Amino acid sequence: MVRFPAADNRHFTGVYICMRCNGKQRSPSGKPPAKCRKCGAKRFRLKRLVLGTAFIISAFGIYYLVQSNGLDRTFLLMLFPVFSLGFLSVLEAKGSFCVANGLNGTYNIDAGEQEINSVSDRAKDKMKAFEIVIISVAAAAVATGIIYFI
Repeated sequence: MVRFPAADNRHFTGVYICMRCNGKQRSPSGKPPAKCRKCGAKRFRLKRLVLGTAFIISAFGIYYLVQSNGLDRTFLLMLFPVFSLGFLSVLEAKGSFCVANGLNGTYNIDAGEQEINSVSDRAKDKMKAFEIVIISVAAAAVATGIIYFI
């Protein structure tokens, strides 16, 4: 599938998700909306792609701090969990799939969290969740290794 930067900006920039009903709301000002249009809740989160890129950028910030302060290179191994969470969040956002729900055998669509009744569907979701976790851990290991051995 081809990705377009303009479409990615439209889908992810300034989009907030309600913590109660998972409703999407756009906020061009950069701060979260005052309340949800659907349920009236006041707690929002950014779409996960933003969260994942923030983790990845913060990993490079940690790298800069370790290098500039002359700390021991073993501190660079702290980048592994940060990269893992960053890649996991990005993969979840790109695939529109929640790893936590996939591993628990549940889904969360408008009406709240419900269990998956079909055994085959539950197995597929768990396999997809494991696949995303393994890919994110492998990517984090590669990124940490590259930075550590530079």
